[in-house]
Amino acid sequence: MKKQKRAKLPSLSRLRRKAMAMWSESVRSIHGNKCEICGKPHDKLNAHHIEPRTNSALRYDIANGAALCPSCHKFGRDSAHRSVLFFYEWLASKRPRTLDYIRGLRTTKVEYDRERINAVLATLSSPPSGDLLDIVGVSASPAVSQTDVAQETLVAGPADASLTKTPS
Repeated sequence: MKKQKRAKLPSLSRLRRKAMAMWSESVRSIHGNKCEICGKPHDKLNAHHIEPRTNSALRYDIANGAALCPSCHKFGRDSAHRSVLFFYEWLASKRPRTLDYIRGLRTTKVEYDRERINAVLATLSSPPSGDLLDIVGVSASPAVSQTDVAQETLVAGPADASLTKTPS
């Protein structure tokens, strides 16, 4: 009698890479694939972590992302990486709710095991909540198409589970 093989599960590192790719795509698409600072559409838009991804509670949180063109992200004089003060002032004036939200989760630690990463993946593939859209300063207007909305969501940190998944 032959022994049945169990399905091989993807490695935890592969699941983390998939979650990061989904996070990046969600950050870019929630803003209509336009740079949040200069407003220009760009085919090489970058998803920038506001609080570094070393912060485990905010690593896969869409509210912790900004869609930026390469110039506004790294290469311009007033870019997120070259001028932290410029980026902070922009964030404070354009996305103050995001800043408050991030401050609330800055010191929270999260361990990502297989179960939690799978929950992150499920959340990232769900539509965003109205609370997320409000936090990131995006209205649920025609600027965000129904196709885009179906692909984005918030991965809330453990301190605010009410923002995780919106029932359909």
